[in-house]
Amino acid sequence: MLDVRCHAYSHKFGFSGSPLKKYAKALQLRYWHIPVLGVEPAPRRHLQERPDYDRLFIIYERGLQEKQVFVERALNLLTQQPVVLLCFEADPALCHRSRLAAWLAKQCPLPIQHL
Repeated sequence: MLDVRCHAYSHKFGFSGSPLKKYAKALQLRYWHIPVLGVEPAPRRHLQERPDYDRLFIIYERGLQEKQVFVERALNLLTQQPVVLLCFEADPALCHRSRLAAWLAKQCPLPIQHL
């Protein structure tokens, strides 16, 4: 389980980093958090319509080029075992994790499946 939220904190019970890590361990899974692959809260505050999200994702993808060392860390994890990218947004089309998954898939030929 790779948490790609900027901050592994949630008001939703059990969805913050520490409980997730504990639950993963109990299920014999691993939990990693790479906050640099997340989106800072400030740019997300004013997202209302699809074009707002599209602009954010363009900026996000450009930023991934500068975060290559962290992208490499994620690639290293997913080439060693199955990995689920974790974020809070329910709709993959409105979440940066789908853009990150596509970016990773360009460098590692693994299928993307949105759960």
